[in-house]
Amino acid sequence: MSTTAPDPQTPKRPENPAPSQEKARSIFSDRNFILFLVGQCITTQGLWIQKIAMSWLAWSLTGSAFWTGLIAALNFAPAFFFGADFRGHGRPG
Repeated sequence: MSTTAPDPQTPKRPENPAPSQEKARSIFSDRNFILFLVGQCITTQGLWIQKIAMSWLAWSLTGSAFWTGLIAALNFAPAFFFGADFRGHGRPG
């Protein structure tokens, strides 16, 4: 079996190129990320429209600042109770 020697004119490529040599790929070139981002934007706008509409409806039906404020506070209650981690994970000690 004969092996051929590498051509001295051909530059050698490193097996593991340094990160600076790799082509940086933008996250916006990923189709799934774009679909996720657009979906999140539409969903977030819809949720805020719903929050405003519920407060507006409470004001229209009752004319009371108390009930309008209560509806607005209850809209944020799930995020307040379930969004924060009060168990202290990640704290040193």
